[in-house]
Amino acid sequence: MSAYGNLCAPRRSPDAAETFLRAVDCTLRAMAGRADEAFAAAGETPACDDSSTRPQRLVLTAEDRVRLRGQADARALRLRYHHERLHLPPGAQGTAALAAYEAIEQARVEALGRDLLPGANANIDAWIAQHCRERKFDRARKQSQIPLAEALRVFARERFCEAPPPPAAQAMLEIWRPYLEAQVAPQLDRLRQHLHDERAFARGLTQLIETLALEGYGTEQAQRPKLRRQASDLHGDEAPEALHTGDEELSNTDSALRQTTRQAFTDEDAKRADRGAEPERGTAAQGTPVSRAMSARIAEPAYRVSTTTFDETVGAETLCSPQQLLRLRAQLDRQLRRSQPLIARLAHRLQRRLLAQQMRDWTYDLEEGWLDTSRLDRIVLSPLEGLSFKMEKASPFRDTVVSLLIDNSSSMRGRPMVMAAMTADILSRTLERCGVKVEVLGFTTRSWKGGRVRQAWQAQGEPAQPGRLNELRHIIYKSADAPWRRVRKNLGLMLADGIPKENIDGEALLWAHRRLITRPEERRILVVLSDGEPADEATLSTNPAGYLEQHLHEVIAWIEARSPVELLAIGIGHDVSRYYRHAITLQSADELGGALIEEIAKLFEAQT
Repeated sequence: MSAYGNLCAPRRSPDAAETFLRAVDCTLRAMAGRADEAFAAAGETPACDDSSTRPQRLVLTAEDRVRLRGQADARALRLRYHHERLHLPPGAQGTAALAAYEAIEQARVEALGRDLLPGANANIDAWIAQHCRERKFDRARKQSQIPLAEALRVFARERFCEAPPPPAAQAMLEIWRPYLEAQVAPQLDRLRQHLHDERAFARGLTQLIETLALEGYGTEQAQRPKLRRQASDLHGDEAPEALHTGDEELSNTDSALRQTTRQAFTDEDAKRADRGAEPERGTAAQGTPVSRAMSARIAEPAYRVSTTTFDETVGAETLCSPQQLLRLRAQLDRQLRRSQPLIARLAHRLQRRLLAQQMRDWTYDLEEGWLDTSRLDRIVLSPLEGLSFKMEKASPFRDTVVSLLIDNSSSMRGRPMVMAAMTADILSRTLERCGVKVEVLGFTTRSWKGGRVRQAWQAQGEPAQPGRLNELRHIIYKSADAPWRRVRKNLGLMLADGIPKENIDGEALLWAHRRLITRPEERRILVVLSDGEPADEATLSTNPAGYLEQHLHEVIAWIEARSPVELLAIGIGHDVSRYYRHAITLQSADELGGALIEEIAKLFEAQT
């Protein structure tokens, strides 16, 4: 709930409206980090307009309050996460191109605020729904009745937040969805990787708007010299890179990471960055741009992807028939029964340790319960006076989600994969009993030796250094919101023979991190299970030595330095501490269950 949520109920006081508006002002300043900012409520449009004035009336209807809360939160997120001079708007004021650009940029800042301020997200959703009803967008029957920018904002929010829009907006969106899915969805999915890197996002968004060829886009060329000078003033020597909008840059899956690796992010670096031209914005989840001090050090080409056309992210249940999935689950159950005493002991130990941390608080001055010995004097002196008892109460964990990312490559075949599946199963059940959500993910490739990606590269004449040259396969065994009993059969897929192939760890880690960072939970933990370094023959044979390994280093360095996600790695038979700051190494797969459960327990104990 937003900070002013308790002021939403109608009040009899004649000053209730003014009190509410003052609360809106204070909340906006706190969220935006701008002490001198004042809220100006916009009219009826959901765009962030600075020119409107506040209503001059003392009585606010329920609709007014919904609109004011939503507008204030949207405006605060815009102030917090948006830097005007980083953006190169593709047209003059009032054009369709600029409206589309601003709609998608607004969706970006709202997606960044979704995790940090879930109450603000709810307020904005309510405002968008009300706006759609007021403009009768929910009753529209054709695209001409709904401006493209309106649909773009809702569609972009849906893609960036990976959450459905409110029902009124959903009805509006369905009219535009066929067009948006075909023309915009792939670019938005790529832009989602750059939500926290505003400069890279602006470059990709400019290119997206250009491909839409909207009215007013042609005026960009007249503005370009002025915009180039503005960017040069802000970025110095980095301006040419900031203005580059080629396909190669947009296909870069981690332009922010390139600016944070190979150099330790020292305290001195942080201080220099804080004194730079760009305002400080906190952690990566809050949209922090990478410091200029760090970005100036990296001159090498960014990590590239030859094509993402053949990549897939799929649920485990889609990769084999239901009958085969049941057989694989039965096979996993047999393995679980063989190790049942050990597994039960480990699970009970973890559950006891977690629950022991929950039962720490007491409620005092009760009419019944345990006798409060600190009140013995009261009982003796005033035996008829009650409120001398206490009751232990559960103190639930800070809202937490754990994501288990498992290497599904061929090197994990056999006992390591069996133990990984067993551990994922028991960990899901145990943490679910303690109120902690668990996600189980896997990563491999769809083909050996590059598959269709390599064939396409060969058809293009085999250009040098093509970047990643294989088809990714990212598997969702269990989503965080799915109960274990509903998806238990999916975990058996890890035992299937046809799934494991090669492994590209850096992009898998980015994918798992992206899923976590959009979760509403306050605490997010990512655990990686792997048995070695990235291995993809097609990529490694066509790029510089250590290409995938270097990218993995960059991804890890960025997450550990900039992200609120807690990262833990477990290496099976290989030392992964040279990649991860927090890592343990197991010499045998049989140690996995005990080690992982022990590490999870330590993570939860560390928060108390």
